[in-house]
Amino acid sequence: MKVSRQSTSLLTLRSRSWDSWLISPLLIGVGLAVSTLLVGKSVLECDRAVSDQCTITHSNAFNQETRTFPIASLQEAKVETSRRSSGSRSNRTSQVVLLTSDGRVPLSRVYTSGWGKHTRQADQANQFIATPTIARLYLSQDTRWIGAIVMLFFGGGGLVLLLNTKVTTCTFDKSTNQCTLRLVGLTGVNRYQCSLPQILGMRVDLSGQTKAGDDDKPNSRLTIVLKTGETIPLAKIYGGDLAKHESVARQVHEFLRLPLLPPWDASKAALAYTKVALPLMTGGQSQQLAAIAECQQTLHQNPDDVKTYQRLAIALSAQGQKEQAQYLLETGRSRFQSYGEFEKAAHLDYLLTLLKLKAKTHWWESC
Repeated sequence: MKVSRQSTSLLTLRSRSWDSWLISPLLIGVGLAVSTLLVGKSVLECDRAVSDQCTITHSNAFNQETRTFPIASLQEAKVETSRRSSGSRSNRTSQVVLLTSDGRVPLSRVYTSGWGKHTRQADQANQFIATPTIARLYLSQDTRWIGAIVMLFFGGGGLVLLLNTKVTTCTFDKSTNQCTLRLVGLTGVNRYQCSLPQILGMRVDLSGQTKAGDDDKPNSRLTIVLKTGETIPLAKIYGGDLAKHESVARQVHEFLRLPLLPPWDASKAALAYTKVALPLMTGGQSQQLAAIAECQQTLHQNPDDVKTYQRLAIALSAQGQKEQAQYLLETGRSRFQSYGEFEKAAHLDYLLTLLKLKAKTHWWESC
């Protein structure tokens, strides 16, 4: 996300996922190439009774190649192996190869698993070579299943990535006093609008803070925060350059003349949610009912305890009282927001998302 246009009355942010646009067709291309060109079915037929010839046929989705050679040229059949290491494991694949007076003739074009089957085929071929009374030899190797798996992972993954690649545009227009968000992708166009006075500011959301001295920077995304405490992320996933996101956030605040909001770390919020939710989820109904009564009394005495809001909302949601939980979190979010306690408001907004209590969790969900 970067500033693409700026004037005294207009500021436009735009994000194009060029990496996804480039990688998606590449993945689909790899899936198609492997599934249609590199794999297929291979058949070896040798007939002493009629032609005294061997015919090997390699076929795939687009073509078929046939090679013929005399049975007398056959010398030996053997199994060749290929090893590749993946971490601490070593994977062995193999293929059957016929040795003739004119050179090697692989039964298939790729190495596959199935050492036992390949060994039996090589033994069958060697028995045919050594026994002139055996009239016919028929061997086949079908690797089309490999193509299906490769197509599923590469082609399917590329297609999913392509369908989820979007161009996001966010416009702040002082002349109309409107903020307009527009998302364009292969699956459609989605649009969201709010008035500029509704906006509290732009915030940088983080996914995983790094330790001191760590060169790796956390992933980030930009989020619009409304005065009600509701958040509108400008991207589905975290990523990009943290420094650029911070720079864009400063430009938005300078343009709208709003104070800078502190960054928000979702990983810390998820950890805090787990600590609160786990005892309630494992304690059963009696624990949840006790928590509801206890938290309601605590909030009556201290309405500014964010952990009590969280605990009560989780217990209410677990008991099926989702409307009460939503009202509680939205009320608390607005309360903390009005006091300038943005982090507490963000915790409750995040919990609304986790408990799926928002009518539309993100503005781009329907696109």
